[in-house]
Amino acid sequence: MSEQIKTKRLVMKTNINIDEYGEFNYPNDNEQSINILSLKPKSAEDTGFVFCLSSDEKEIVCHIGFRNDRKPMEITYGTEEKYQGQGYMTEALNAFLKWFFENTEYKLINGLIPDSNTKSRSVAEKNGFVFSEKADNNVSWYKLEKVI
Repeated sequence: MSEQIKTKRLVMKTNINIDEYGEFNYPNDNEQSINILSLKPKSAEDTGFVFCLSSDEKEIVCHIGFRNDRKPMEITYGTEEKYQGQGYMTEALNAFLKWFFENTEYKLINGLIPDSNTKSRSVAEKNGFVFSEKADNNVSWYKLEKVI
């Protein structure tokens, strides 16, 4: 990314760049462009976004990644255990979503949240996600559409 995104307490880092066409480019040996929808699950640390403490940019607090095996543009996120319950993920997701919708052509992000994970659902809802549909007995889809 050409610029570093900062929140009150966090700095967002990634190895993904966006070109002039809004395509995500992953720097690798071949310098090939990749479609963000082709990213594999649980790869945020490698091909997604990590948030570090502003005071210690080596200390990873939380991460945001993508997957597409269930729905297009599905977001995944998580917080390191010692930072849970302190509002870091809400802060990180808010900054990421603002950047994402301002810098890409995507108009919808989905999230699959276990019904028992009230903390994850709360983070999503604080950032504008709304219930979309029941996926299975114990999980539900939430979505966020870009406001135009």
